[in-house]
Amino acid sequence: MSPRLSIHSNGSTATGDLIVGADGTRSTIRAQVLPEAAFEDLGSALYGVTPFSTLDWVPDVLVDTFNRITDPAGTSMAIATCRPGDYFTWTITPADGAIEDWHPAVRRIVAEASTTFPIQLHSALPVQLWHDPHVTLLGDAIHTMTPGRGDGANTALRDARLLTTVLAEVAAGRVPLGPAKKLYEQEMLRYGFEAVAASRSMPFTPRSGALS
Repeated sequence: MSPRLSIHSNGSTATGDLIVGADGTRSTIRAQVLPEAAFEDLGSALYGVTPFSTLDWVPDVLVDTFNRITDPAGTSMAIATCRPGDYFTWTITPADGAIEDWHPAVRRIVAEASTTFPIQLHSALPVQLWHDPHVTLLGDAIHTMTPGRGDGANTALRDARLLTTVLAEVAAGRVPLGPAKKLYEQEMLRYGFEAVAASRSMPFTPRSGALS
């Protein structure tokens, strides 16, 4: 198996037996090895970060949770408490959703944000195993998902751990690269697209509680 050449964005090059595409939702490596791969465009959301020094003004149901508030018009907001750091992260879907009539604490979280920006929501469609012996994929480059469950980064880390494990077996001479790569891809596609489906159809775990 001859090594391949990888050209980096900074103009440098490297040679190796395996290229790992970990270049995100718009992966150029995926476009070459899986040109048929596609994803659903699910619109946009507004993402924000709001620091806090005290939580006296925040209802308990919004503290140390990761949940969604939805109004009858279809606007949704997810709020998570981040410790350490003492800040909320939140998203409003759609990005132009109206919250003028929402609970004052929710409106305050948005009003006191230190950072806000729009994000596009994508959900990858399942793909079949590919046959290039020198290229594999990891994280959002293959199974990008909506942020509702917060599983995207965790799934990418699971990919990295599994790929490291199988490549360690290759380096030790116990398994050829081809079978090790295939084992990684079969397992990664299985759990990766299970996570995509769960994020798409069940973005939040139900939790009882009300703002008062």
